[in-house]
Amino acid sequence: MSSSNTLSEKYIQEKAIRFLKRYYKASSANGKVFAQAEVRTQQKKRADGLIAWRKWLGGVGVASMEAKSAKTLSALVKQLDDTKVKRDSTWLTVLVVFLAAYILWDQGLRAYMEPLYVLILYGVLFFLVPHIQKLLQGINLPFHQRIAVFDQLLQYPANEPWVAIGSDSVNAKQYKALKQSCRKKRLGLLLVQKNGRVKLELKPRYLFPFPKRDFLTYYEKGDSIRKQVQKGSNWKIWTLIGTSSQLRSTVSHFGLAIAGFLAIYGAMYLRERTPEANPAQVERPKVEETNTRDPFAFLDTLRANLSGKPIGTVVSDKPDCSEAILGPKYIIRTLISKEERAAQLRVKELRAAGFPDSDYLWLPCYENELEQAAFGVYPFYPRASKENALDQLRQFLEEGLAKGLDVKEARILLVELK
Repeated sequence: MSSSNTLSEKYIQEKAIRFLKRYYKASSANGKVFAQAEVRTQQKKRADGLIAWRKWLGGVGVASMEAKSAKTLSALVKQLDDTKVKRDSTWLTVLVVFLAAYILWDQGLRAYMEPLYVLILYGVLFFLVPHIQKLLQGINLPFHQRIAVFDQLLQYPANEPWVAIGSDSVNAKQYKALKQSCRKKRLGLLLVQKNGRVKLELKPRYLFPFPKRDFLTYYEKGDSIRKQVQKGSNWKIWTLIGTSSQLRSTVSHFGLAIAGFLAIYGAMYLRERTPEANPAQVERPKVEETNTRDPFAFLDTLRANLSGKPIGTVVSDKPDCSEAILGPKYIIRTLISKEERAAQLRVKELRAAGFPDSDYLWLPCYENELEQAAFGVYPFYPRASKENALDQLRQFLEEGLAKGLDVKEARILLVELK
């Protein structure tokens, strides 16, 4: 241990590697674990610690570690990433400038200064970039921040990455932020105390390489490390489940697979059990087709209904009535027929076309302006307000023509139960 009051990085490194060697020995199928400091990758990057162990089902598990002390505090706290700021400021400036340029161009600016337009655009662009960059640096958005130790760990490929720090490396606020960041990135976190004890703060997520590959191939001593940990036969049967992190990751992947299977199976089951309406089975009344149809014929109908003609009422002498539309109501009649069968077919046609509230009534049961014994078909619920009925008429005419329905008989009719 260093003679100073702060823990040295070497001391943190040694204690963390010793702890991780014991930690992974419990998961080694043959009881052998490689644990060493200062291991270089093929790109000459130096990992503070590398741990390898043999897995029961073949292959070698790899864990990498990065140790930091109070002297390397800058690598543990969030800092502004100038590269991201420069990139985003450039794109933001381009977006703002070209949006403004399009607006000016659309307003007729091109008629006055078209030869200089491109030069001015580039000039404004280069002038604004540094100012936008300073603005973003002052705002210091969360996605523009970085922790250097995380970037270092990415240079050391492994199934489980770890960060080891001393108990005096950061203050309480910095430690809380570091722990939250490690949890978010699924990194393991070790806290080395002054008495030499190592506290396991967070376990890392086990990374299943896809496509399957051997992480030891990224390190200079990968072949020799593999030979060391693969000597001997497997004798620890309980290591089939691997590390606790690997078990959690396996259960998570398996759970997602089961959930996906159940969701797909459930959707297929519901689709098979849900009856589908067959348009061919819907009976439609025979309507005389004309070779030509005036697409603006509905205007005459609409104009007639909006003319404000008075709607009178007459009394029918038919007492046998079972329908119950209480009070004076306006309906949009679409068919008047003496045959109930024709009214029923018209209702089916309207419902199939997207008017689920369609129904019919026996006109002599109601006071109305039509002195005839017939059935009246309407597409919407009756309304007490004439203005609402006019809105219904407009809607029916527009949608009916769009869906190919015969709307020639569409009128507003006032009915009241006798």
